[in-house]
Amino acid sequence: MTPSSRVRPLLATLGLLVGAWAGAVWLTGGAAFTVAGLRVSSRTTVRPAVLAAVLAASALWGWSTDHRRRCLAAVRQRGDRLAPWAAALVALALALTSAAFGGHVAGAADASGYVSQSRLWAAGRVRVPAPALTADPWPDRGWLVAPLGYAPSHVEGELSPTYAPGLPWLMAVGAAVAGEAGRYLWTPLFAGLLAWGTFLLAQRAAPPLVAFAAAALVATSPPVLFAAMQTMSDVPAAALWLGALLLLGSPRASAPLLSGTLAALALVVRPNLVLVAGVMWLTGPVAGPAGSTRARGQRAVLWAAPVAIGAGAIAVVNSLLWGSPAASGYGANADLFQAAHVPHNLANLWRWTVQTHGYWCVLALLALPWTLGTQDRRRAWPAAALVAAVAVSYLVYAVFAEWWYLRFYLPAWPVLAATAAWAAWRLLSRWTPDGAALIVVAIALAHGVTGVRDAAAVGAFELWTSEQRYAAVAEFVRDAAPANAVVLTVQHSGAVAYYARRTIGRWDVLPADALDAFCVRLAAAGHATWLVVDDWEEPPFRQRFAGALRGRLDWAPVGEARVGPTRVRVYDLTTPTRAVGPALIPVTTSLSWPWTRIHAPGTAK
Repeated sequence: MTPSSRVRPLLATLGLLVGAWAGAVWLTGGAAFTVAGLRVSSRTTVRPAVLAAVLAASALWGWSTDHRRRCLAAVRQRGDRLAPWAAALVALALALTSAAFGGHVAGAADASGYVSQSRLWAAGRVRVPAPALTADPWPDRGWLVAPLGYAPSHVEGELSPTYAPGLPWLMAVGAAVAGEAGRYLWTPLFAGLLAWGTFLLAQRAAPPLVAFAAAALVATSPPVLFAAMQTMSDVPAAALWLGALLLLGSPRASAPLLSGTLAALALVVRPNLVLVAGVMWLTGPVAGPAGSTRARGQRAVLWAAPVAIGAGAIAVVNSLLWGSPAASGYGANADLFQAAHVPHNLANLWRWTVQTHGYWCVLALLALPWTLGTQDRRRAWPAAALVAAVAVSYLVYAVFAEWWYLRFYLPAWPVLAATAAWAAWRLLSRWTPDGAALIVVAIALAHGVTGVRDAAAVGAFELWTSEQRYAAVAEFVRDAAPANAVVLTVQHSGAVAYYARRTIGRWDVLPADALDAFCVRLAAAGHATWLVVDDWEEPPFRQRFAGALRGRLDWAPVGEARVGPTRVRVYDLTTPTRAVGPALIPVTTSLSWPWTRIHAPGTAK
């Protein structure tokens, strides 16, 4: 006995709803509640998944092959019409998630470095004076007072920001338009554009449903989610390179110039991806519509002109900050880029791929040569060249140990996601032409659930709570410490300098036998000495200064902040005493409207 035509839609709808519930349980871990004294619990995905499969099979039972094919075709056509809206919704969800769960704080090295540098550019300054706390020669004296994100400049007595100026320039523009909150708008904005741009890129070679699957792969990727919750340049750089790639394949006359402009902006955000600019320029003339040699040359010049301006701007900035167009705040290029790094980075890439379940990247890499032979080569070649250039740029780069350094490779993510979705669709089309796109979407959504769960498991959506401690502790120091206090700190050095406007001293630079004498000398000159350390910094501090009275930290701190398991303690090193107990420093960890968590920079007292 087969279901009637009236019952089939009901069974199919129930199957979809139960399947959606199974996905929600998988994502959230389930729920338990009580209704009218009856306890209802759903903690496993097995039973609802089996029920969804039974309902779906019941809805299809008794249909002819031709009938099923027509229904699949109808569903696919309707899905293609809805796919752009679904992709836009995914992009909006990613942008809003970044806005809601982003730190929006000048916290650790990257965030404080970018945010404070944006204030320098807005004020028309490129360097800051370095207080002379010791008589040591330069640059040792400079390193002592350089917050994270800054280094001694080539001009003695001044510090320079180490990070590239592109994102700080954007932040300065945002602050001019929207105040302090405007500095933090860029990551959410570019996160949404990254997902939407992936849809546009994939749609050039695959149906809209498949393009939606590619956008979902990017939006739910743990490296993307982790980077989108932080104030760093990874997501902006990836979105800008994607925009340049999309415009590079456009037939519009203005496309080469617009593409080059985005590439120039991407370059000033991340100058170490200059190889990407080079390969895009080489493939650029063949990316547009066919034409004469003169037309291709004109397109190449139009694309290269803004890129040359961007490269020139970087050279000027480097000269101002470090004394040479080729120098940077990251150290010598010969130390950063070495062929010996390649084996270690390859091993890390595979380990990180397994750790983040990013196996679709492997499928994409295997399928890239296929795209060069079957798609529009004028568009496929620049995309493949971008992936290769990003890989080469970072395989020889310094070796890092943590999986979240996959953020370096994010400019390649949209191409890899589009390629993986396209390849899966082409392969499945040989078996089920009408159902292939639907299967790709189902796989992408299932993988997306896993990706969001993985990101949540590593604390991507909790990063903002930890970041709040930087501003809270710095504001406590601003209000409680003497105006001329010197604050010894490492992890909090950028935040203390930005929010508290106090001179910092890097205790990791101070000689191991100099702590007591340093504090006594500062006290004689009228300066109090405070210490700000995370709890994980205290053991190395005690070990480094084991022979010093102040290195014991065996008295109560002045203040303490508590965020989850993390403790931040503030000590007065000028006159170590056993105080009654520390003041509890309040840290906002409630998920309020994100822009109410914006902290204003400090002013000198």
